[in-house]
Amino acid sequence: QIFQVHALCTFPSSTKTTIVQAPMNVNSNTDYKYTTFVGGSGILNGACDVKNGKMKYLMVLKHGVTIKNAIFNTPG
Repeated sequence: QIFQVHALCTFPSSTKTTIVQAPMNVNSNTDYKYTTFVGGSGILNGACDVKNGKMKYLMVLKHGVTIKNAIFNTPG
């Protein structure tokens, strides 16, 4: 159980950061190899507020598609 708790408290380092300006359509299973995805102005529409009703999805996954090793972060 100690290993399980340790796994929850550690996080791999990001290999690169990608600013996403438009929703990414993901059509096949993808390993993003610890890439950090940050919503750009095209996604956020001027505000990092989920209640503003204008935000778009960073990724749209085709039915049945899975992704792994993707890190999602906020701007700044």
